[in-house]
Amino acid sequence: MNDKLKELIQPYWVEEQQGVYIPLIDKVLLKNNVPEMSYYDYMEYAESNGVQIATKDELLHMYLQKDEINKILKKHGGDMLDTWFGSSSEYDSPGEWIVNFGSGNCINTFKINSHASRAVVDLKSK
Repeated sequence: MNDKLKELIQPYWVEEQQGVYIPLIDKVLLKNNVPEMSYYDYMEYAESNGVQIATKDELLHMYLQKDEINKILKKHGGDMLDTWFGSSSEYDSPGEWIVNFGSGNCINTFKINSHASRAVVDLKSK
């Protein structure tokens, strides 16, 4: 990755949001993982807490920047990106997309399976 691109996508901490700003997608990645639960439960969690669950594409962007994001999360006591994360993206009616932050693999699975997920806040809506 060239220095100019690295500078462009370098995430930084946003104190008032308690999260990491992801410049390429205008999102703030909140400090803590949403605990493992089914797709239905974490989507309900997001609605009741006024946040969004990261989409498949957002998770893939985060995976590409995970080393830099993890440095910032560690510095501020946040949960590391290091497991399978469920997304808000549906594969089909019974299925969702999940992303592995160890390998970058992206697969579909049943929505009834439990996975951790990441909440994000859309800066454009603020």
